[in-house]
Amino acid sequence: MSENIKKKVSSWLKEEGFFYREVADPDTYFNFGIKVVGAALDVVKDISKDVVMVRSNLILTDGQMVTLRSMSEKSREDFFWEVRSMLLRNNEVGAFQVKPEAKNVEVFVQARGIFHDGLSKDRLMQSILVVHKSITMVVWLLERHSGKIKSAGDSLYM
Repeated sequence: MSENIKKKVSSWLKEEGFFYREVADPDTYFNFGIKVVGAALDVVKDISKDVVMVRSNLILTDGQMVTLRSMSEKSREDFFWEVRSMLLRNNEVGAFQVKPEAKNVEVFVQARGIFHDGLSKDRLMQSILVVHKSITMVVWLLERHSGKIKSAGDSLYM
């Protein structure tokens, strides 16, 4: 069954114009790395779970870290609380983790898993959109909280 799911997901990604690379991972039946407007996402079927998951681990760039460090402590704290709050309120986000103490701040976001009996091209594309919108939101919130709003062309496109 997992081989059929892999073929379906691969086919749907191709049909929608996603170039993907298969990531070797012994804990998965498949792990397709995709790019969505420059953002790295993974479409994964873990061996231990009966679901297909879309997830991303956003690691702030050096430039974004400079921006974050230039903010006041209160602004940084407000930024992290707003990120957590917005991700928590998004009912399509299945899991998230914010690591503000990391050398380069990390924000992990995963859409709600898609069980095999509910797997469709529409659900997969919606999950990709949920994760992409979530990581775009983090970047935009950083810009807003820092007061360094970039032009639309400089940020992830929505």
